Amino acid sequence: VASRRLLVVADDAQVRETLGRLLALEGYRVEMAEDACDALTSILVGPSDMLLVDSGLSGIGGPELCRRIRHNPLLRELPIIMIAGPGATGDEIKGSVDGVDGLISKSCAPETIRAAIRELFARRGSAASVRP
Repeated sequence: VASRRLLVVADDAQVRETLGRLLALEGYRVEMAEDACDALTSILVGPSDMLLVDSGLSGIGGPELCRRIRHNPLLRELPIIMIAGPGATGDEIKGSVDGVDGLISKSCAPETIRAAIRELFARRGSAASVRP
């Protein structure tokens, strides 16, 4: 776990900080990005093992960021978990984004977040970081 780098992309500082603390306590290296442009820069500068993206990003939204990543041949294998607002359903989010690997709610329990990440890593195997 300690060698795995997770990138949390959310324009809400509270969401970033909460997820960052939780994931750091689990032993992950956590990077933060406030918007899609910062996220793309971070991904291109250093390898990422997984991306957690707020579906409600302002500017280039979360779904559009995910589409751009999936259409980039160097990044398309990057595992992505979408972070949905409390009112969104899984079908709404997954239906709007091709290639989202998982979905969690901003209001879900910490164990649900940890389980979603572990499950996605298990499904994807222990593949190396995505390196552009």
